[in-house]
Amino acid sequence: EAALHAYLSAAERRSIFPLTRISSGYPSVLREQLGDRAPLVLFLRGEPSLLELPCISVVGSRQLHSLGAAFAAQAGRLAAQEGYTLCSGDAMGADRTAQEACLQNGGSALVFPATELVYCPVREHVLYAAEGGFELGFSAQRALSRNRLIHAMGEKTLVAQTSCGKGGTWSGSLDNLQHEYSPLFVFDDGSDGAAALCTRGATPVRSLDSLQSLTPAQMQFHME
Repeated sequence: EAALHAYLSAAERRSIFPLTRISSGYPSVLREQLGDRAPLVLFLRGEPSLLELPCISVVGSRQLHSLGAAFAAQAGRLAAQEGYTLCSGDAMGADRTAQEACLQNGGSALVFPATELVYCPVREHVLYAAEGGFELGFSAQRALSRNRLIHAMGEKTLVAQTSCGKGGTWSGSLDNLQHEYSPLFVFDDGSDGAAALCTRGATPVRSLDSLQSLTPAQMQFHME
């Protein structure tokens, strides 16, 4: 008990607070979509009220081509305009491009970083959330594990760019398609990665004019 009190006191001094799975403010979508895989505790830094707002998630490659960057930025802008919180992992590339576009247009961001929570800056309209502890550093396992949280929080998840068969975006997207955390939409940039995700059930998107109007492929009907 003394060790736990000291740990939580150290977190509080850094403006970090725990949210357990049985707390009233815990995101119900994580319980519903992840079941036993939902984190027992989330450590939060920022505005906890953002957990109660509808989210759109954006993931993608760290090294974006110009079209992928434009797609991610457009997703961020639309999230702000249509009243969604932008959920990402704060990685270089698609995550930060979408995140910053959303914030610059008056939106908010929910971020699941793979680095120590104490290094995440306190920013207006931003909530950082981490599982496992607030002092844990980066690891490949931690980076991959947070993908399920990003995909589960979004009403829809958009993939700006991915490489076929490798990387966290690819593995996280496959996990989503297998467990159906959220409808998955992929920017159809003509790449092998986009084509491979579409053959596995993702919906291709060629132009992005509205997030609300995105409809999964299995629900699309064409009438002649």
